[in-house]
This record gives sequence, structure tokens and C-alpha cells, in this order.
Amino acid sequence: MTRVVPWWTAILVAAAILVRCGTGGGDTCAPASVNLTGHWAGSWSSSKGLGEGTISFRSLVQSGPAVKGQVSFGRSPCFSGGAISGSICGDTFTGALSAGGIDVKLSARVSGTQMSGGSYNMVSAGACTGDTGTFSAQLS
Repeated sequence: MTRVVPWWTAILVAAAILVRCGTGGGDTCAPASVNLTGHWAGSWSSSKGLGEGTISFRSLVQSGPAVKGQVSFGRSPCFSGGAISGSICGDTFTGALSAGGIDVKLSARVSGTQMSGGSYNMVSAGACTGDTGTFSAQLS
């Protein structure tokens, strides 16, 4: 037996899809309230006992919400750093470091010259894969 769906059901489904997707997939982002351009220096600490050290965001360049540059993790037992790209949404920076087989996700709140509440997740980083931790930095 074939079931007939009322015509209004199709219209409601289509309307729901359009409302959800809009022009940007339904994600909203406040315009960047800070500018990350410059050099940032601070410290990182592993929450899984892999150590702690310095973190340096070098040559960050922000264009609109997009951010690119280099990041290094001083005294990391698994890698030294690599290229980072990400975005700033309001006061929140979200980025990803990529270097060979290394993949690290980072996020932090930015206020003026301070990056705080930072966290990282080493998605793919050799012996450090699965490590998570915190970091903070300031514009230098």
C-alpha cells in the first residue's frame, strides 16, 4: 500500500530546510571584535602529563575573520610546530595546526592583547596523539 503525504508536509519540510540552511549553513558568527595580527607568546601545559613549555604564535595575519601564521610548542616531546590557520568569531579564535602528519586543534578567547582559556587537542601527533591541554598567550 502506497502512503500519500499531504502537499503541505512537503512545503513545511522545504521551509524548515531553508530556515536552517539560510546562506551560511545555519551557523552564525558575530563579527571579529579583536585583531590577532602580530606575534603572541605564552605557555602551554598538558593535561595528560606530557609536559609544559612555551607557545609562540608568529607572524599571525588576520584578514576579516580568517587568521594564518605559524605556531610553535617549545619543549613538546612530539613536534616543534607548524602552520596554523583558523578564524576569529567575536572574541573566540579557533584554529588548526598542520605539519606533515601532525594535526592539532586549538581555541582561545581573545581580549585586547590577551589570549586566555586556550585549549588544544592533539588529534594526530605521533606519541602525543590524544593529548589535550591548555595555553595562554599575550601579544608581544
